[in-house]
Amino acid sequence: MIPHALVFVLPRRVVALTCLLAAVFATWGAVPWLERVLFGVRPAVTLEGVPAGGLTGDEVVAYLRRLAPSRRIPPRDAAIDRASGSILPESRGVEIDIPATARDMLAASRGDWVHLVTAAIDPRVTAADLGQCDTVLGSFGTWVAGSDNRATNIRLATACLNYTVVAPNDLFSFNETVGPRESRRGFRPAPVLVGAGTALEPGGGVCQASSTLYNAALEAGLEIVERYPHSRTVHYVPPGRDATVYYGILDLKLYNNRPHPIIIRGVLSGRWLKLWILGPGEGEPAPPPEAPAVASRRPFHATTCQRAGSSWLPSKT
Repeated sequence: MIPHALVFVLPRRVVALTCLLAAVFATWGAVPWLERVLFGVRPAVTLEGVPAGGLTGDEVVAYLRRLAPSRRIPPRDAAIDRASGSILPESRGVEIDIPATARDMLAASRGDWVHLVTAAIDPRVTAADLGQCDTVLGSFGTWVAGSDNRATNIRLATACLNYTVVAPNDLFSFNETVGPRESRRGFRPAPVLVGAGTALEPGGGVCQASSTLYNAALEAGLEIVERYPHSRTVHYVPPGRDATVYYGILDLKLYNNRPHPIIIRGVLSGRWLKLWILGPGEGEPAPPPEAPAVASRRPFHATTCQRAGSSWLPSKT
């Protein structure tokens, strides 16, 4: 029979020996090896076929973080089809659940095959959210004067704005939404303000669309993040209520400070331009769906205007 005293003394001796070994290993630089043996992934464990045995907890997390971007499928917000006005449903995204996958790897037995644990990513905007945006939060209308080219430019810009969805806490940019005002996209030469005079440029007149939208945003109580006045008074909005834009230089940016998405609607009917900001609530009902001509929405990248260094700055009025 083992003496009772030995039963209590033996564990203390084991603990003391372990501490001694740890001190020795620390001196030899072998602590990482001890950590792998005692706390790391067990031998022959694989993560979906990739050997992972011997990795420490920190190494597992670092590996999963490197892997995560390639396995992430972003969610898709609900949107509105510009041609028909119908709501396009959302879809959920998928990403690696790093903490859960790391726990499974460290808890796996020798030779186990571990699967990635994934988590769903919810979209910011759902079809149900858009279905509730049936009330006019703000609207504004202006009369479009001038040449047919100017009216065409305003029509194209308005078509790009129409059915734009702005998620809660999201930033709307007029230039990003409408894109560059280029001839290849259908924009025509029309007058722009240049100092005390005018010049002809593709997209002349789109500032009336941005100014009309600016006034609708004011009526809706949206936060105006960026806005610039023209170099001189324009005729289509009250004084001080204009918003000039020039691609790559001057922009109109609105912040959706509401807890729900908003929808921008825009229509040029004849020479009457009308823009609405829609959201949930009670009040004036949203306008019926229409399908104005849509400008070519080829992919584009923001670029600095070649005239950015000039002493004068044109405004596409």
